[in-house]
Amino acid sequence: MPNLSAEERRVVALTWSTRAISEARAAAGFEGILRYLETRNAPTPLRQLAATAIDDERRHAERCRQLAIQFGAPPDPLPKFSPTTATLTSLLGSCCVGETLGAAFLDRVRRDATDSRVESVARELLKDEITHGRLGWAVAASLTPAERNALSLVDLLEASLDPWRARLTELPTPAVPTHGCHSAADISELAHEALHTLVLPGFAHVGFDVTAAETWAQTAQI
Repeated sequence: MPNLSAEERRVVALTWSTRAISEARAAAGFEGILRYLETRNAPTPLRQLAATAIDDERRHAERCRQLAIQFGAPPDPLPKFSPTTATLTSLLGSCCVGETLGAAFLDRVRRDATDSRVESVARELLKDEITHGRLGWAVAASLTPAERNALSLVDLLEASLDPWRARLTELPTPAVPTHGCHSAADISELAHEALHTLVLPGFAHVGFDVTAAETWAQTAQI
């Protein structure tokens, strides 16, 4: 592959293979979210967003898998994941936090990409992740004050960031940011910025008291 060493190609292939698996797992997560919304007779537009997200994530998984193959990954089939059991907290964590941080990261990948294939996949995923985030924000906006007050925003954020922390410890090296493989330090910095500029303002906008969460975020480790 022009301009990449063998080691860099290995990192790119592994990174996008790992993302493919994450996207497949996300599809199972949205299956759980759809079931949660159906059991609570949520408005049809919200259920439609969740159903579309399932198909989106499956498509994302295959797009990432195919990109990884182009950089030398073996053409292994994607693993199958069973639908998760969703709760209100996990829905808000997945959509309001996970998808919002994911969109911020994909925008960085898109902007840093020098390979048109990487840029194309990042742009496609970014567009959908923004829509998936809107599902969470719509649910958050529909909560009553009592429902909002019953949730610990700090606990929700902590649980939502745990998968990010785990992935940062497993990143292959060296970083290849031109092909979507950023360093743990870069991703941590980006996540902190998105937390302060997108996630917390988003929760405040839909009526949550974010005072404690803002204090927590000052020293939160990502």
